[in-house]
Amino acid sequence: MKKKFILIIPARLKSTRLPSKPLKLINGKPLIYWTWKNCSKVVPKDQIYVATDSDEIHEVCKKKLN
Repeated sequence: MKKKFILIIPARLKSTRLPSKPLKLINGKPLIYWTWKNCSKVVPKDQIYVATDSDEIHEVCKKKLN
């Protein structure tokens, strides 16, 4: 029996140690992109979800993760 998995990436802007961490650029792309890209090596892209309460992160995900 083959099991189906989904991956949920929690992303929020109000971290106390590093505010706006998911939007910090690494090699010109936001951290949330790199996290999603590495997750897509394990799980199909349509089974990866980003859980956020931020409109900024939502917009980045719409532009960069398609």
